[in-house]
Amino acid sequence: MFCGVLLPLVPALVYATGSFQPAGSADPCGRGDVIHLAEIIENTDRFQVHLSEHFRITSDAPGEQLANMKEELEDTFSAVVRFHEKRLGTPSLPAERLDVIQFRKSTDYSRVASRLNPAHNTVPGFYHEPTHSVVLLDLTAAAAEEATKADSREAPRGESVEERMNRLVLRHETAHQVLFALGVHARGADNPLWLMEGLACEFESVHGGDSPGTTVNRPRLGDLRYALNLRSLSTHEENFDPREPFRNEALSPLRKLVSEDGVFQTENARTAVRYAQAWALVRYLVDRKEEAFQQYVKQVASRPPDREFTAQEDLDRFEACFGPLDVDFLRNWLQYVAELPMSRRAKADD
Repeated sequence: MFCGVLLPLVPALVYATGSFQPAGSADPCGRGDVIHLAEIIENTDRFQVHLSEHFRITSDAPGEQLANMKEELEDTFSAVVRFHEKRLGTPSLPAERLDVIQFRKSTDYSRVASRLNPAHNTVPGFYHEPTHSVVLLDLTAAAAEEATKADSREAPRGESVEERMNRLVLRHETAHQVLFALGVHARGADNPLWLMEGLACEFESVHGGDSPGTTVNRPRLGDLRYALNLRSLSTHEENFDPREPFRNEALSPLRKLVSEDGVFQTENARTAVRYAQAWALVRYLVDRKEEAFQQYVKQVASRPPDREFTAQEDLDRFEACFGPLDVDFLRNWLQYVAELPMSRRAKADD
């Protein structure tokens, strides 16, 4: 998180890193060593700070172009808070604005991403846990930059692929940030990736005005159903073997999904399916095992910093809350996935 006064000279901006407050804190950002933004990005005089109710946005885009971004950020914030209120109880809101940094030039973004974590250089946005900041590349500006280099004279019409991707990445990464800010995840702790990514995926399509649990992430559901080949399976048949769909190597066995973070760290088409699995697993547990989900989240949020958990420990903790990941669990989960509607709205919980 940025520290100090942020108006409007960006060379003075700093990222805060260092110690962490206890899990569950509304604002877990520590104060410690600093990395000056001016050290990792050139032409910082192009950047300005813009404020919304819950966010501090640093960008080299003109202020009038950030209206939609502010709306998406605040909408995501509202959606996460509403989810917390309904599923986990009344949250303690962060006392300070959350920091979001947007770059219009891919060279600037790559330079900062490489400095913070070289692995981030291959994605158009990320939540950086040590600094409690979201860092984004404006894909529309980057695409326009490439089009200019190619001397393209035809402007795109309607919502472009880049605009849709901008929105998805912003909502996913901001959901991570808000979930950490509300204490659902503990900064500096060994948080299970399936839980982190599954929850963030839930807010890619849920909007602030929607009741949690009434919308379905259709792209994620479509990815999962395609991989499961549910059209050719009947989960209600007596002789149905719920292990059969997992013969598809794109799928990760659920025991592995909840215990081995490496299943999310591959760079191929399988990764999208694993994200879809995590989303559907979170959705199932929230809908069908709500009290156990609340207990599990509390246990994860109380994990101490710098303590790594083994795969077996993660599996044991999952099964202690939700029961064994056996054939019956698989059957119930697959039946739930098969019955989720592909329409945007699902039936609201009572």
